Amino acid sequence: MKWEPETWKEFLGKKQNRLILLAVCGILFLLFSWPESGTSTKNSEEETESATAASSVDIYTEALETRLEKILSSMEGVGEVSVMITLESSSEQILQVDEEEEEAVSAEADADSSRSESSSRRSSSTFTDGDDSPYVVKEVMPTIEGVVVTAEGASSATVCREIMEAVQALFDVEAHKIKVLKRES
Repeated sequence: MKWEPETWKEFLGKKQNRLILLAVCGILFLLFSWPESGTSTKNSEEETESATAASSVDIYTEALETRLEKILSSMEGVGEVSVMITLESSSEQILQVDEEEEEAVSAEADADSSRSESSSRRSSSTFTDGDDSPYVVKEVMPTIEGVVVTAEGASSATVCREIMEAVQALFDVEAHKIKVLKRES
């Protein structure tokens, strides 16, 4: 039997055949969307940690952008503003670590010669809280790499200079890493 367009129309024309085809498609969908039974918990934990780190950096960036937009739009002659901030890297977490260092020195001397020997040993352990995650002392947020500002009043050289000076004062970013553009009306 050839499956030509007319044959398909006859096949799908029967209600029973449509239901069977729909059921087969549903079963295939379930099989393909079923999670693998052998997934590693470690991989999912690493993905969660990286997603958390990424989201904290994203939240940090969005907060900086919002605050900068608010400040710049309140300046005279600037008008409506949009800001984009790029960061140099991700955040760094400083963990609570207990470090021990032992040093031993021994010296021997006899009539003909003298010897001294020294040895040192270092060990460290990381503090954890109740759920075995490391205790974070502080989190160092990344430095700002560049800033782009679009402003309605950017056609004025004075306004552009004031925007650049404000961004430099707030974020300690070099002038060549700040771009001020005229915003479309």
